[in-house]
Amino acid sequence: MRNNNFMKVRIRKRPDIEGISLFHYVKSGVNPQRETLRNLVFKFKGETSSSELFRGFLAEKISQYLPLIFDCKKEDLVLLCVPTSKREKLEGRYKGFCSKLNSMGLKADYETLYLSEDVTTKHMSYYCLSSGAKTFDRCIRLKRENLPKLKGKKVVIFDDVITRGNNIRDCYDLLRANGIDAKFLTLARTYNEVYEIGNSSSTIYEYGGGTEGLMKNLINFANSMGKTAI
Repeated sequence: MRNNNFMKVRIRKRPDIEGISLFHYVKSGVNPQRETLRNLVFKFKGETSSSELFRGFLAEKISQYLPLIFDCKKEDLVLLCVPTSKREKLEGRYKGFCSKLNSMGLKADYETLYLSEDVTTKHMSYYCLSSGAKTFDRCIRLKRENLPKLKGKKVVIFDDVITRGNNIRDCYDLLRANGIDAKFLTLARTYNEVYEIGNSSSTIYEYGGGTEGLMKNLINFANSMGKTAI
């Protein structure tokens, strides 16, 4: 695993869905530096002042580097956040993050993609086989009145981590059904050595390049905040 390059990622069973992940999300104890980066995921999800600080920092770096990664002008990008499983957490996590991006000229919102109601924890929704289960794929919706703002733009679906890719897939398919092509961006990609060796991971990656400054900034931020998860 390299430290200085982002990853180009595809969903194994849906290679038409592709995007970018900034670093590997590894289990605790695997690699000290990777564990420090791993804690940034918890920092992003958190509700503390340091979490808000990190989300603002991340927004600055995304605004700076995303046009380079996707080879386009900043004004041509629109970032759509994958909704949280509980609506009560949505605004706290994304409002300041999207506001910061918008203030820097990169359009971002957390309302175009939304859930009609709270769902089971996203990582567990795959296992909910009951016909009445409130799962992400059954509750994801699109504000169609926002579609004109997406036409002709490079739309990027944003989530903190990609593991199986189910929620990104559901968002992608919903947008595609409404005539919008999209890529995705995640802070991290779940890495499990057993699955990687056996070529059975849910996502496939290769290292990209050209944004070493971004990774250096993330590593420096993680080190400056220590290893506290939230």
